[in-house]
Amino acid sequence: MINRGNQYLNLERAMAHAFVKRILVTTVFSAALAARAVNFYVAPDGNDAHPGSKDQPFATLERARDAARGETNRVEITVILRGGVYRQEKSLEFDGRDSGTINEPVVWRAAPGETAQIIGGILAPPGSIKKVDDGAILKRILAADARTRLLEIDLAALGITHCGQIGPRGFGRPRIPAPMELMIGGRVMPIASWPKAGETPSPMGKVLDEGSVPALEQKPDRGGRFVVETHRPLYWHDVRELWITGLFANGYADATLQLASITWDGTNVIFATVQPHIYGFQSGKLWNTWRALNVLEEIQQPGEWAIDETAGRIYFLPPPGYVPGQTQVMLSTLASPVLELRGASHVRFENLDIECSRGDAVSVQGGDGDCFSGCTFRNTGMAAVTIDATGRNHRVDHCLICDTGAGGVMLDGGDRPTLSPGNNRVTHCEIHRFNRWSRTYCPAVSLAGVGNQVSHCLIYDAPGCAILLHGNSHIIEDNDIHDVMEQGNDMGSYYMGRNPTEFGDIIRNNYFHDIGFGRTDKTFGIYLDDCCCGTEIYGNLLVRAGRAAAILIGGGKYHEIHDNIIVESPLAFQIDNRGQTWAPKTSWYPRLFHQEWEQVNAGQPPFSTAYPQLARYWQDHPEIPANAIWRNLAFDCTKFTNGKPEWGGFTNNWATATDPGFVGAARGDYRLKADAEVFRRLPGFKPIQLNEVGIRNP
Repeated sequence: MINRGNQYLNLERAMAHAFVKRILVTTVFSAALAARAVNFYVAPDGNDAHPGSKDQPFATLERARDAARGETNRVEITVILRGGVYRQEKSLEFDGRDSGTINEPVVWRAAPGETAQIIGGILAPPGSIKKVDDGAILKRILAADARTRLLEIDLAALGITHCGQIGPRGFGRPRIPAPMELMIGGRVMPIASWPKAGETPSPMGKVLDEGSVPALEQKPDRGGRFVVETHRPLYWHDVRELWITGLFANGYADATLQLASITWDGTNVIFATVQPHIYGFQSGKLWNTWRALNVLEEIQQPGEWAIDETAGRIYFLPPPGYVPGQTQVMLSTLASPVLELRGASHVRFENLDIECSRGDAVSVQGGDGDCFSGCTFRNTGMAAVTIDATGRNHRVDHCLICDTGAGGVMLDGGDRPTLSPGNNRVTHCEIHRFNRWSRTYCPAVSLAGVGNQVSHCLIYDAPGCAILLHGNSHIIEDNDIHDVMEQGNDMGSYYMGRNPTEFGDIIRNNYFHDIGFGRTDKTFGIYLDDCCCGTEIYGNLLVRAGRAAAILIGGGKYHEIHDNIIVESPLAFQIDNRGQTWAPKTSWYPRLFHQEWEQVNAGQPPFSTAYPQLARYWQDHPEIPANAIWRNLAFDCTKFTNGKPEWGGFTNNWATATDPGFVGAARGDYRLKADAEVFRRLPGFKPIQLNEVGIRNP
């Protein structure tokens, strides 16, 4: 289990420094190549009129980029960033002119032993931070002891006239930048809320009007109304900048919506929202809760802040360790990516901190062979890195990704109709706290396309899923995934579904543990949803992975699941035949399946050649699950499966309540002894290679 205390700040700083020290610092230059290299230096106190030498560096990254472009006879080009803060008022853009070659990439890196921060925000000068003396504002603060410590920043004085919007955002809505946020001492501060982050959200009361239901193809023109089971909102004075966030219907569909009104009918407090929820408002389930955001009156904990955009102020309480005039205070302002690569190939970014933005840290569009190595991505309003469908052979390697607003890495690439692989990879990365603004289906890594990979990553501390997959022939291997799925319902830490043509994906040698035990009753370690097909799952260790079951097969076919170890699960395998029961009554089945089939011409080469089973899908009773599940070990599970034998093709599995031969199950050591009983019970059993799991040093 993870420690969520304040020591995380020091841990992350140490982690980042460790990455800086160990990633490729000793391999960039050799004496033989030094004479052939072209180096440009940049420093916050430099001057763009300088030549960009070590003694006379440039001041801006744009100037260094343009200088590198001017080297037409380049052999090896490196841009070296001296320590300090580099503010981007707009995206730093790269294109084909900035490309290197596969053997001689253009390298952007921090100077050895120095920390270079590229930010999409602004440093607040000490003089811009003042104690609040406006009596009307102080009177609104409910915590009396907070009034004497309340600080403010005049945004207009810093040239900030637009702060962005908190929402609407969430399941079924477009990705949007976060609002401006406050970062102090390198950490993003919590927006003022009630109930507080970390506290149990407030339950929804009776729904008076479910509002429009866009999922039923209704026009999204009417918000909902529901009773709240507290009188606390009656103390909030200005509803104009208040938002609520929660799981207002299904447990997998979060939303953040603007409040239209807070009213009192003599008995109940009633919320009305401006926007509808995609499924309409519902109540009565454990997860049907709400939390109010940007509530000025509720500023009471260290670091909490709220924006009054009308007044042009941000109000906050200083966090522990804050020293006026010394502690770094940042405000995120940039809504577009901090770095944007369009058609640039073989560009490497090493040991850089890219942070403090309202949008994504990095966007890669097209190109071939770009790499982010040893970088730290944090405090972004959206994701860390996005790679689009036209990118090839890109890599995010040995990076630290934390405190992002809506996911970690969005990894596309490859062409599905031709099954041409993208070969984009996320490897040896630590990814945690990646759902500050969007909590469902904004995972640590989202894969799409063909032939991409996530390996040797450590993923933890998130309310929703860790890996979301669409496409073909992706590989998920050697990852350590834990303490995700901490909120919500009907989700899995690994999720794919609703497309039978997404064949050939492999999940192997991963460690899924301590997953999905929050306010929910239906979570899973691995979730193969809505009749998806053709995934191979083997050599994984699943320990306490899901409140409902370790592995769910939701009506699908042709899955091959073998040589896995499942420990302490209510149900090792949950399988259903939804294709024969409720799914045909929905709007998406089978209409959606035929559309997906036609889009890739799945009955013809190359699909029929690569995946022969798929070629006969429509003749092979697609409504009836038929899979191959063999040589799996279930230890201390309440039940092995709820499915019919023919749905799983269950052969040669072993469920036991006695120790099958672990080195030390009581202390969490699930390696198998050489003479373990499981090898006699399941001849040929191939155990997980735990020594391969997680981040490996380069």
